[in-house]
Amino acid sequence: MSGLIRKGEGVTYLTIKEGKLSTKKNGVVEIYDGVEGTITKVDFIMDEYEGKQYEKANIYISNSGQTYILQMHVDSGYFRNFCNALKAGKPKDTVYIQPSYKKDENGKTSAGCFISQGGKYLKHAHTKDNPGDLPPLETVTFKGEKRYDNSKQITFWKGWLKGVFGEDVVSNEPEQEVNDDSGLPF
Repeated sequence: MSGLIRKGEGVTYLTIKEGKLSTKKNGVVEIYDGVEGTITKVDFIMDEYEGKQYEKANIYISNSGQTYILQMHVDSGYFRNFCNALKAGKPKDTVYIQPSYKKDENGKTSAGCFISQGGKYLKHAHTKDNPGDLPPLETVTFKGEKRYDNSKQITFWKGWLKGVFGEDVVSNEPEQEVNDDSGLPF
């Protein structure tokens, strides 16, 4: 067995679709309820879907030598709930992450994320009645409609993750070109 691996080898990418985890292996989509392991790293990258740019979080989860990368939109209920529950527990201990998705009778959707440790689901660290140091949502008017701006909360959660996982949290800065002066011709 060689110590060399290809990029992505031994890594399973997970996305969230309507409250379920999804992965594609050999062209076949597999659906799961949740993922368990230890979070080792978090990074943020810009991505594009159908011409629209968005930021996503890559959450690296290790379990028995396997690495899972859970990808979620930063501006989503999944991300905010994930952070809020994780903060209430022990972020560097083993976690079970289970996304949720509901649609009410009016068609309004609600996305979230449950985290359990030691067989118990974690409550949110911040609530409406006890917001702590979480910045409040800002009310803005857009095309005559009242909307909520959560950009300060997203910045808060990204900063909190960096504080917990240190240098493992990578920001959205462009990669620097590496100058290789090894003298090798390749």
